[in-house]
Amino acid sequence: MKVIFSLFFINLFLLVSLFSQNEIHLLGGKILTGEIQSIHGDSIIFKLSKKNKPIVLETSRVYSVLDKDKKETVLYKQDSTIGNYYTVEEMRMHVYGKQDAWKGVRPKVLPALTFLVSSIGGFLIGDSFVVLAVPFATYLGSLLFSGPVVFVNTVRDPAFLESQPYLDGYATVSKTKKNSRALLGSISGTIVGVSAFQLTK
Repeated sequence: MKVIFSLFFINLFLLVSLFSQNEIHLLGGKILTGEIQSIHGDSIIFKLSKKNKPIVLETSRVYSVLDKDKKETVLYKQDSTIGNYYTVEEMRMHVYGKQDAWKGVRPKVLPALTFLVSSIGGFLIGDSFVVLAVPFATYLGSLLFSGPVVFVNTVRDPAFLESQPYLDGYATVSKTKKNSRALLGSISGTIVGVSAFQLTK
């Protein structure tokens, strides 16, 4: 009964907000801007501002929706049976942490190191099939140095550093970005190293 009651008000709000500019704040930290076109059960049909084709979003992925006047309606519900252990305010901090990391974290040192190491490896053993293992070995080695680091200048409010949910959210995205850039650096470095080896033959 509580679930039906909650879904009623969620759908009522979304219907009122149709055809106006909306912001959807996802639990993953991304912010989508566009227009809610319709609601089907627990799915939102959403047209992004810069794309013509609408997308379908499950409400379970959404923390909150803002209308054109920035009035917020929170869709997230604490429910341990589906893995939503945080309270509404704890999840707000968690989402803030992810948002700040998506916006501010720019991994440079680790990708540069993996590029350098893998390019050297690719050059030294460019004539062996073992070179195929270079990017993966370099990437796995980089994981030892990819612990979460909070860049204070990317934090919207220094007081948030006292919030563990915020730090956890920040660390999740920060690690994801660093690891993906490190893998890209390893692969591109190996390609450059092998190419340099072939040119010197």
